[in-house]
Amino acid sequence: ARLGKGPEIFYFIRRDCWGKGVAFEAVRRMCRYLFDEVRAAALEASIYAELNPGSVRLAEKLGMRAAGRVTLREHGLGDERIEEVVRFDLWRVRVAPAERLNSILAEAAFRIGQTLAENLSSPQARRAALLDQLRARGHIETSAAELVDLKLAEGAEAKGLALYRMHRHEFTV
Repeated sequence: ARLGKGPEIFYFIRRDCWGKGVAFEAVRRMCRYLFDEVRAAALEASIYAELNPGSVRLAEKLGMRAAGRVTLREHGLGDERIEEVVRFDLWRVRVAPAERLNSILAEAAFRIGQTLAENLSSPQARRAALLDQLRARGHIETSAAELVDLKLAEGAEAKGLALYRMHRHEFTV
C-alpha cells in the first residue's frame, strides 16, 4: 500500500451531525466532482480505522476498498508534525470534560501509541506524558494507568493508518 494513486479525501464532521447522512452526502459530492471535473483516476482515504469505524463504513459505502496500511511518515507526516499531533492529544486529555475523559484518554493513548511504532520516543516517555496530564487534572487512578498502558500497546501494534482506495470505475453512488 502506498499513497499517490489519487487525491486524498479528508473531512471533519461535528459530533452533533453524526448519523444524519451529512458526511456521506458531502463526501459523495466531493468524489463526484473529483472524478467528473478534475478527472482523478482514483481517490484515497487514510483512516484511524480502530478509532473511527464510522469513517471505514463511509469509505466502503462509497465504494472504497482497503488497500493496506501506511505509517504516519509514509502518510507524509514528518517528525515535527507527528510531535504536534502528540502535543494536541496530550492537551485534549488535560482539558477533556470529565464525562468524556476516559474515551478521550483512550483515543489519545492509542494515537500516541502509534508513534511508538515510528520510534519517535520511548514507551516510558509517552506513558509518563499521558499520566502527567492526568495528574495535572488531579486525576490518577490505577484504572486510568491501565487504560493508558493498554491503548499505548494497541496503538503501537496498529502501526499507522488504514488506507482505502477507489478507482473511477468503482464509484457507483
